Amino acid sequence: MYRFDLHGFRHERVEEELRKYLNFADPPFIVVTGRSDWMIRKATVLLSEYGFAWERDACNPGIIIVQSTPYFI
Repeated sequence: MYRFDLHGFRHERVEEELRKYLNFADPPFIVVTGRSDWMIRKATVLLSEYGFAWERDACNPGIIIVQSTPYFI
């Protein structure tokens, strides 16, 4: 499973870098946010905006699992 790791990105670059990845991503994949509440919130908002179905990993709250392709209406 592919993963996109947000560790090392400054908060001001997270949205831009994640959008670049989401424009070409094919699920399933994992987004690693770490335990930063801000990073988790930003990632989940963008995933929802792109229409991806996602869930937080029950064992590691710093991981978001994306399981289905985006849908467009």
